[in-house]
Amino acid sequence: MDMGPTRSCCFEVLSYDHVRSWCWDPLPQPPFLKEPKYEPPLQAQFTVVDSTKICVSTTKATYCFDTVTREWNKVGDWVLPFTAEYAPELGLWLGVSSDGGPYDLCTLDNLSTAVGSSPPVVQYIGREFELPDDWWQVECNLVNLGSQRFCIASSFMVDNDKDECYSVPVTVLTGVEVLPDQEGERTLRRIKHKSKCLVADRIEYVL
Repeated sequence: MDMGPTRSCCFEVLSYDHVRSWCWDPLPQPPFLKEPKYEPPLQAQFTVVDSTKICVSTTKATYCFDTVTREWNKVGDWVLPFTAEYAPELGLWLGVSSDGGPYDLCTLDNLSTAVGSSPPVVQYIGREFELPDDWWQVECNLVNLGSQRFCIASSFMVDNDKDECYSVPVTVLTGVEVLPDQEGERTLRRIKHKSKCLVADRIEYVL
């Protein structure tokens, strides 16, 4: 989805049929594109609910697209705090948020697509690590590996001591496991596994 208001076809699905093979087909445009004061978000937050609904947030509200009926509806005047992915083993949506500090692993609870629903409840599980002063975040994503295991992929730019005009791109991959806490059903604990640091200027070839 391209959330910019200029494109005529911003929402598409990659579908397959025996005549055209794989092709992009347009879907109904979201209603917020027609709002006179609409401004595209710098980074769109979205998630999938009940395997058939796609929730996406603008700068002011959250909307839902039903993939079965192919209809849009406005869920509420609140915004998803981060892009989340549903973990069926936990019954929660997980994602990475920077609202409570750098690289906080969080969950969303009570996420409903009903019109007029309340904002989902955010629970902070744990912070990845404290950033050094010469590191700054570019992007951070959560990859679901299944069986309650996840990979946090974080991209950074690191100041170069030898050249102030040049920063070194660095990627950190961290494996984590999220398990229910014994103290309560809805309380989670995080087990951190190995981290791998990749410096981009040392990568010569990508297969």
